[in-house]
Amino acid sequence: MKRIIVIGHRTSQYKEIKDFFVKNGMSEPLPSRRENMRVEELESSLLKSANAISCVNAQSHSELDQVDISSTWQGLMLDFLLANINQEKIWGWSSEESVQLLNTWLKVDQNTYFVFVYRDPISVLNDILISDDDQNVNKALDNWAAYYSALFNFYTKNSDRCCLVNSDVFFNEPIESVKKIPFLSTSSLLKNIVENCSDSIENSGENNKVCLLQENNKSIIANHLARKVTEKHLAHSVYEELKALSVNPLDVFRDSADEEVWVALKYEAVEELKKKQKELSALKDKVCEIEHSKKNLVLKNELLSTEIELLKNDVLNKAAQIDNIEKNHKKTANKLIDTRLVDENILLQIQVELLEDEITSGRATPSTSVLPLTTEKPVALGKYGAADRIKRQLTYRLGAVVVNTNTLADCITLPIRLKKEHASFNQELEKRKKESLPPISQYADADQAERVKQHLSYKLGVVVMKNTNSIYGVIKLPFLLMKESKKFKKEKK
Repeated sequence: MKRIIVIGHRTSQYKEIKDFFVKNGMSEPLPSRRENMRVEELESSLLKSANAISCVNAQSHSELDQVDISSTWQGLMLDFLLANINQEKIWGWSSEESVQLLNTWLKVDQNTYFVFVYRDPISVLNDILISDDDQNVNKALDNWAAYYSALFNFYTKNSDRCCLVNSDVFFNEPIESVKKIPFLSTSSLLKNIVENCSDSIENSGENNKVCLLQENNKSIIANHLARKVTEKHLAHSVYEELKALSVNPLDVFRDSADEEVWVALKYEAVEELKKKQKELSALKDKVCEIEHSKKNLVLKNELLSTEIELLKNDVLNKAAQIDNIEKNHKKTANKLIDTRLVDENILLQIQVELLEDEITSGRATPSTSVLPLTTEKPVALGKYGAADRIKRQLTYRLGAVVVNTNTLADCITLPIRLKKEHASFNQELEKRKKESLPPISQYADADQAERVKQHLSYKLGVVVMKNTNSIYGVIKLPFLLMKESKKFKKEKK
């Protein structure tokens, strides 16, 4: 049974033609029996054993000369052919690398035929235009010319086993093209193609990369420029030689006239201008949107600044009010202390006068009147102010600061006010350093001291004094103060 190897440059659509044959009845090869190698692996191994250059990198046809394969490797090829000996239909494959193995496949089996697929070299330049690779145009054309020069040389020596096929014409006229291939003109493959003609043309048209009858503006410009480049290159003369021996040459190729190219360029320029205008309009809208957002942000910033200033002024006013309250409290406290001291002095003077009268009248003696005959410690006669003594202590004063905390601002400034009260106490203590006062237990109103110790101010002061010596105590202080306040209110009820 005939074997078909479809060979072509990577820009020639040779794989698409092989797929077309397979779709219409050509079988694909089975792997070799012994090594289980696919045909691609087999050819790669053959070329590697001969140290052959890759056809992708070739720059002259001499680099793609036919390689000599040793008998050992030829055994692998025979094993591959034996694995497919029972194929009942035409079978084959496609390969770009087979260009250096043509003689080998020709000699190993007489039923092997070659379909060489080619396209106009401008397809090389079109591929460069649509690819992301930064390829060199001259190198790409040199590679194309070297590849097809090698195929052409083989064709001229073995034309009875080969045919040259233009892929662009093939996909537009598949039936006529297959009819012109000598070794396929009477095959079952042609019969299947005729039966599936409409579907084949429709599907191949969808995959065809070049439309021969309709060209858009970009292809007009690209093809015109590509034609100008390839006309001066060796690839052009190689293409003409291929076309002369092809079974389906592309006879009619109309290069775009300068006027058509100018119209196409003008159209592209207009379209590009419209595109840029749309982009500019979109940018303007974006700028307007940004400006609007900027104005809103400025307004929000101004409102926030105003709110911050109002809050600052409120804090300053609250602080000033607190200072005034504290000053007034101190003045009131000092007045009360002075009033009580005056009252105590008057009482003391009255008691002294009474004692003097008693002594003078003989009803009492200084020793019995001033110092009572008891085993207890002497009491300062007429001494009052035990309650004030307790209120002047640091414990009571700190508790009073906590009691006077009524607003959020008071809570925030509480630590500062406590510290301020402590400093004030130390100053007063320094002034009273030389002052000598008896113990509170010796005061005439000592019972008032115990009553004052039951005040909420004193109890909260005790909590503050106990829990300000450590960080842990400071952290739990607010909760302890709340607990003590609730306990005091419960006891009061």
